[in-house]
Amino acid sequence: MKSFKEYLQEEGLDSVAGVKYDDDNVYRYKVGDLVKHTKSSKFKKLSLRHFKDIESQIHNVNPAARQERIKRADSSYPIVVMRHKVPGTAKHNYQVLDGTHRVAKALAAGQKKIAAKIVDRGHMQKFYVPRLGQQKK
Repeated sequence: MKSFKEYLQEEGLDSVAGVKYDDDNVYRYKVGDLVKHTKSSKFKKLSLRHFKDIESQIHNVNPAARQERIKRADSSYPIVVMRHKVPGTAKHNYQVLDGTHRVAKALAAGQKKIAAKIVDRGHMQKFYVPRLGQQKK
């Protein structure tokens, strides 16, 4: 297994990604900051049924490159997900923030569960990265 520092460098976690909160808001976050924040958090085994449409979230332009990236995904690291409550129910939905390729690999292997570190939606604002010219909320 790679060291945490090697993992951060290899995965390019200085990148900025976006998470859609609702129809009007997409929040950008620095992936490395989120991963570092959750490094010492305990993980939970989540059912992979939450992530059946994961391939639609992987944005490699070249399908061959996407498949190669999934094949190389290091399953020894837990994924990081955002949890948000489904309005009017006691259920939660999960959105992958880091680990889409690991989820795709686990699904292809027929796994039923995956190790995940969970960040509640309300805590995401501390990782928010404003667009150029915007103020941090």
